[in-house]
Amino acid sequence: MDHVSEVISRAFHESEIAKRFSCRRTKSAAIAYNVLGNNFEEKMLAKLRPRPENETERSLVFSLIIDESTDVSTTKVLAAAVKYYSEKLQSPQTKFLCMVDLKGDTAQDLFDSLTCALSEKTLF
Repeated sequence: MDHVSEVISRAFHESEIAKRFSCRRTKSAAIAYNVLGNNFEEKMLAKLRPRPENETERSLVFSLIIDESTDVSTTKVLAAAVKYYSEKLQSPQTKFLCMVDLKGDTAQDLFDSLTCALSEKTLF
C-alpha cells in the first residue's frame, strides 16, 4: 500500500493534484476499509436483498457458505460467504459476506448468530 502515491502520479502524470498526492499505508488502509470496502459491500448486498414483488428486477438466488473457527485469540468466529450467478459477468461469483463472533458453539448458537448477521444486512 505504500506505492499508491507513485501509481496515481504515474497514471495521471499531467495532473498537478496527482503529482502532489500523498498517501501511505495508514491512509490507504483507511480508504480501502472505510470507503471502498463499504461501497463494494453495499453494491453486493443490493443485488442479494429481497425486492418487492411489483419490481421488474428480481433478487438473486444465492447460497451461503459458512465455516466456524477459532481465531488466534481463542475467540470463536463464523465466516460467511455468498455464492451467486452474475448476469453481468456471466459467471458464478463467490464473495465474503461477514465474520461473526460467536457466543457459543452449539448448532443453535451458530444459527442464531448467522440469522442475526443476515438480518442486520437485511438479507431476509
